[in-house]
Amino acid sequence: MSKVPREFVAGPGRSPEPGLLPGALVGAGRYRLLEALGTDPAGRMGFWRARDGQLGREVALTVLAGPPGPAQVTLERVTRAAGFVHPGTARILDVLAVGEGVAAAEPVAGIVAAAWTRGQPVRGPVPVAQVGRLMAPLAAAVAAAHQAGLVLGLDGPRRLRVAPEGGLRLAFPGPPPGLGARDDIVGLGGSLYLLLTGYWPGPAVAAEAVGLPRDERGAVPPPQALVAGVPAALSGLAWRCVHEPDTLTAAAVAAELEALAAGAGERQGEPDREPTTVTIAAAEPSAGDAGEGDENGAEEVRPARRRSVVGMVLLTVATLAVAAWVGDQVLGYFTVAHTKTPDVQPARAVPAPPERVQPTGVVVYNVAGDADRADTANRAIDGDPTTGWRTDNYFQNFPIFKPGIGLVVTFPRTVTLNQVTITSPSGGATVEIRTAPSDNPDLDQTNAIGQATLAPGDTRIPLQKRAPTQRILVWITGLAGGGDRWSAEIDELAFTATR
Repeated sequence: MSKVPREFVAGPGRSPEPGLLPGALVGAGRYRLLEALGTDPAGRMGFWRARDGQLGREVALTVLAGPPGPAQVTLERVTRAAGFVHPGTARILDVLAVGEGVAAAEPVAGIVAAAWTRGQPVRGPVPVAQVGRLMAPLAAAVAAAHQAGLVLGLDGPRRLRVAPEGGLRLAFPGPPPGLGARDDIVGLGGSLYLLLTGYWPGPAVAAEAVGLPRDERGAVPPPQALVAGVPAALSGLAWRCVHEPDTLTAAAVAAELEALAAGAGERQGEPDREPTTVTIAAAEPSAGDAGEGDENGAEEVRPARRRSVVGMVLLTVATLAVAAWVGDQVLGYFTVAHTKTPDVQPARAVPAPPERVQPTGVVVYNVAGDADRADTANRAIDGDPTTGWRTDNYFQNFPIFKPGIGLVVTFPRTVTLNQVTITSPSGGATVEIRTAPSDNPDLDQTNAIGQATLAPGDTRIPLQKRAPTQRILVWITGLAGGGDRWSAEIDELAFTATR
């Protein structure tokens, strides 16, 4: 059966929430809806590309509608998963409920904001050689989430996007009530089925709408029955995930996909070649010397020619012996001539010691809300460890209310740092060191080059990746404390760079 690529997205402006159209504001006016990208199978969640008015960047919004009870369950599940970070899932930025970021007058029951995936919607079918690479991040994310006791909620293709790196990503988090690990396995099978055939086999898209045949029990055919050339192993894996999910685990699916992808990569590479045998052939005889060959094709060597060959060998040996004697005499001459000269070893270059770099500026970096104690940020680079900058007090640790907070430090010139030292009393707080293109970048525009858990006093953080930069983000991903009082303090920052 021939297929054309199909794209599973909602039509322009479609949304389950009454009164919501592109251009509307939600989240107490913070988010402006830009494009409706579909709904979940139950029609209680709308997936939107939106713009964060506070931070000036695009985000992915899962907008919840319907009764508040199911919406509250979804928000609680997302909150528990807020600390789960994986390339196969979009990073959760915020979780808003009615009265907590969502105004009571808004026609929504909750909002999940996630980092926007700049790729494209999922289309199928795709070349078989690409399927493993596309599925790998998503399958690994599901396996890691299940190991952590979490459910991602893969209930339809509209939650997914193809990331710029070339893998499927859960772009719109928000597992509905009732979905469990089994449903994630079905979702992996559905995603694989979609890439192989262009059809989604689950209830997210009705069979009548896409023409996917089913038997009297509602079962769909294996992908290789719809599209010629689909390998039996991939076809069987997709079918088993959809119809026999209880016999599989996410880790097993991820491992099988990885093995199948490796096999496909080998088949797509250069064809196997026979071992190359190098044969040194004798010089072709002249017409006058040509003789009858033996049954194996070997040439018979006549006595006159044999004597010629022996003579050439003896001459060659004599020449080599003379050359060796001359070389020995010359070497002996130079050895005697330089007996009294001490060996002089070439001087080795001594690497320059690391350079201490003094920052010229620092600002508080906050992705949500006002900057914590912005007027005291300079205390972290004033050279006085008795003064410092401290975050606000939080009732819960990151990333419940926000993914983190930090300081963007500016240097007088571009430097390549090799170590950052943090003086802090906040033992147990966790930090990342990230390069930053500006004082207020999107977090996605920064790159992690080091991380550590702080100990009371000085914590030295060697940087694994050496990247020239003029700004560094000291990003606090976890606070110190306990109960309902969480905070972190940085008394001094010190930086060393290669010269």
